[in-house]
Amino acid sequence: MTQRISGPRGRAGRRTAPGARRWGWVVGALCGVLAAAVAIGIAQLLAGLSIPAASPVIAVGQAAIDLTPLPVKDWATSTFGTADKTVLLLGVFMLLFLFAVVVGIVAMRRLSFGLAGLCLFAVGMNGAALPVEHGFPARLVVPGLYGYVSACKWVTNIEVTTFQAASAYWVQRGWAQQGPIKTESRIDVPAPGSQVKAGQVAVAGVAWAQHKGVEAVEVRVDRGPWHQATLAAVPDIDTWRQWVWQWDATAGSHLIEARATDKTGYTQTAVQADVAPNGASGYPSTQITVT
Repeated sequence: MTQRISGPRGRAGRRTAPGARRWGWVVGALCGVLAAAVAIGIAQLLAGLSIPAASPVIAVGQAAIDLTPLPVKDWATSTFGTADKTVLLLGVFMLLFLFAVVVGIVAMRRLSFGLAGLCLFAVGMNGAALPVEHGFPARLVVPGLYGYVSACKWVTNIEVTTFQAASAYWVQRGWAQQGPIKTESRIDVPAPGSQVKAGQVAVAGVAWAQHKGVEAVEVRVDRGPWHQATLAAVPDIDTWRQWVWQWDATAGSHLIEARATDKTGYTQTAVQADVAPNGASGYPSTQITVT
């Protein structure tokens, strides 16, 4: 599948001197390389501590080997001998270096395009090459966007364009052009239709607000007053945040609802909306019986 990475059309900016423009490219390239080095270093460290075969360099190299035609493999073996793996790794690092340079320069010129380089390309899974059903040879994931926009499987080519110049296939099928993930929450326990004993009952779930972070989660029973839930610690603002509220449950049938507030101050809307065209909304709820 071919994936177009699109961004809104940029606004005209002020003119800059040629010398400043050249230095901007240099700074952008250096920033891109530095960011890539840190990301790869962290990924290599985590792979070394868990599953060495999950190393991004090894995964990319293995994918390159799997995609290389047999005649080319035979030529590499006869030309480089036992050093063919070393040459492959050098080639992988060179490609990553050039990609980081391009992303850094593009980000300096137009941030929306440069941010496309922050997407994740999954090429391995559980220490092996990515299975076909999960998107081999590569699967694209862009944090902060719903999967219908960002989770493209079977990626073989990428074209950088704009939403004005290209009509995405999902737009042609009635979905919204851009799909930023909404600030939402979910109730995991108690499950809908379940029965619990009167007394202390843990009402718990998760909340998310990608690129903004979850500030608070509130819970209410039978459309009464809202109560603050306790939030679990998270490493960054993009991580789903677990929450729990201890409820002194009384006998009867009860409706439990929740809502999340992100760090910008926005509170999850009560307006119910379907998944199409740009993601579901509304308070999550669960109807239970207390005995």
